[in-house]
Amino acid sequence: MNNETVEEKYCGRCNRKLKSEKSRETGFGPVCKKKHDLEKVTVVEEIGENLDKDGGTE
Repeated sequence: MNNETVEEKYCGRCNRKLKSEKSRETGFGPVCKKKHDLEKVTVVEEIGENLDKDGGTE
């Protein structure tokens, strides 16, 4: 019997317990990771659009 203890970690988005080592490393479960990555792309696109409207200057 394996007596290894695995630190319990929880998803940074939905707070469910993460099961796989990869999920524990990224901090998100697979579904939440996809949603998180999609949100990051959307935010970057919105920032780019705002910069285009403002001419890129403050």
